[in-house]
Amino acid sequence: MTEMAQHNGFHSMGDLTTPGPFPLTPPRFPAPLPMPAPPRPGGGRATVVLAVVAALLFAAGIVFGVLYLSARGDHDAAAAALTERQNSLAEVNLRVSSTDSARQAADQRNGALENENTELTACVEAVRHYLWDGLVGVERDAAVDRLFTTCE
Repeated sequence: MTEMAQHNGFHSMGDLTTPGPFPLTPPRFPAPLPMPAPPRPGGGRATVVLAVVAALLFAAGIVFGVLYLSARGDHDAAAAALTERQNSLAEVNLRVSSTDSARQAADQRNGALENENTELTACVEAVRHYLWDGLVGVERDAAVDRLFTTCE
């Protein structure tokens, strides 16, 4: 080989006719993909069936949308009624607690009046004994002492 034709063990670009250690091969391309099969003559029926199914699904979507909106309205009405009932119950609970406190105050007052009535009954009995039993002398003096100690 000549000095021009070889440089570092490789053939130069200027000498393409001389076969080198790596022969040039044409590039390989992948095989072409198979063509899809032509449509069958009965494909129109499948289109009609799919169109009917799509229409039914669309109608079902509309029905469920209407049902959802109706249920949502019913829910809002029920929530409003519940809030109204809760407010009403809160007012009733407030009245019940105020009535309970008034009843407890009345019970305390009745207890105090019963105690006072018991004390006053003993005093009234002592006054009646002094006034109406026709006491004289020592009995009269004992009735006055009992009257003062009972009616303090």
